[in-house]
Amino acid sequence: MIVFGVCDDDKVFSDLLSENLRRMTVRFPEEIECYIRTFHSAAEVLDYIALNPLDALFLDIDMPDMNGFELADALSIKSPSTRIVFVSGYDNFVYDSFRFNPVCFLRKSKIRDELPGVINRIVESILDDAQTGTFDTVDGPLSLPLKDILCVESVRNYYELHCGEGMVYRCRGTLTQAEKKLAGSSFYRIHAAVLVNMDNIRSVGADHRLTLIDGRSFTVSQRKWSGFREAYMRHARKKVLFT
Repeated sequence: MIVFGVCDDDKVFSDLLSENLRRMTVRFPEEIECYIRTFHSAAEVLDYIALNPLDALFLDIDMPDMNGFELADALSIKSPSTRIVFVSGYDNFVYDSFRFNPVCFLRKSKIRDELPGVINRIVESILDDAQTGTFDTVDGPLSLPLKDILCVESVRNYYELHCGEGMVYRCRGTLTQAEKKLAGSSFYRIHAAVLVNMDNIRSVGADHRLTLIDGRSFTVSQRKWSGFREAYMRHARKKVLFT
């Protein structure tokens, strides 16, 4: 089940947005079940996430007591997997919202036109994150969410999956075989010995070096640089949409 939240102290607008979400998500295939939860304050959201998952939150910025940016700060700690869509009637909030890495910034005046595309983007992202792969490790078969893999490195006649918290899984096979297994996902081969997960890149420099979210860095080969840069830009545009 995918849980969408709407948080806005304007009850008329929050109820209208929630109803639009219900009408649009009911059109998804039966296997994509969606639930819409409406909140009228940041405190209600925090109470909810203490006990329940929240996949995406359409969040008003200008609210009393705790504004949308303050709530986004709290969610980054208490519910980091929640995708944020900032909703506001004020354009001047757009650039301030960048630091929270939202899925989207929606102006209230454009909700009807832009909402379908935003919902599709969120659902696609959630389904991508749910992708898993089965790997033949030296210790036996392993099923692993692809989003947990930071990079894949060739080690002689094996390849290694490097995950968060220093976890490493050695697998039988070549890096080319791993690349084929991961085809269609967010992995890119940056040189002969390394595949990186573009979802887990923190930064890319003009010196052809990229840094992963765990701090490890790699140099993209000269031959691969142009293709990697184009692929990474396409990937970034898929993840973030500002209207």
